[in-house]
Amino acid sequence: MADRYGLSVADVTTGEYLVTELDSQTKLMDELYKFMPSEIVCNEAFYMSGLDLDDLKNRLHMAIYSLEAWYFDDALCRETLQEHFKWLLLKELDFRTMNVG
Repeated sequence: MADRYGLSVADVTTGEYLVTELDSQTKLMDELYKFMPSEIVCNEAFYMSGLDLDDLKNRLHMAIYSLEAWYFDDALCRETLQEHFKWLLLKELDFRTMNVG
């Protein structure tokens, strides 16, 4: 999905987990600046998205890791989130409406 980004944020200090979808690089950058993550775990498509990742790493002092595509499989991700956060939370988040989040 061109120019669409899925973003998940896990705050290990509070246990909070957030997920959203964004329709532009500008909105993605706004979210990254808002949360200031210490690391990004992404798929290979993110590396090929055209973002200047070296600049991003240097400006935000973060690490960026790429994982193989199977880590981002919809069924695997749903199963992992359901197991960790329990089914009720996923119903509240309603991931069914998200294609890339």
